[in-house]
Amino acid sequence: MCNEVEAWTAAGKKIRLVRAYFKGVGGGQETTFGQDATNGADANKKARRDDAFHPLLDLRSLYKNVVVRGSARVGSEDTWVVELTPEHGSSSRLYVSRQTALIVQRESDDEGVVR
Repeated sequence: MCNEVEAWTAAGKKIRLVRAYFKGVGGGQETTFGQDATNGADANKKARRDDAFHPLLDLRSLYKNVVVRGSARVGSEDTWVVELTPEHGSSSRLYVSRQTALIVQRESDDEGVVR
């Protein structure tokens, strides 16, 4: 379950709230200024992938194709580069530590680098 609340301020006063949520099956956005929306099927699938507790344990159910593209160095870590391609949407890459098997970096074509 994902729940993010963003407060907008001006002149030191809270003027707007935006809440993005995902409850495992569906999600959406609620605002204090009338821009509420629910996710479509593709957005819910992306949220389910992004919200996975440990994506390496759910690869078969989350992604259509999983390929080890090689290796790379991230900081002081030697990593495997794993490309994850969903049925719909852009692919992402996980950089998995060769020593600990932990994800040390995540990249997505639509979101950039997340460490």
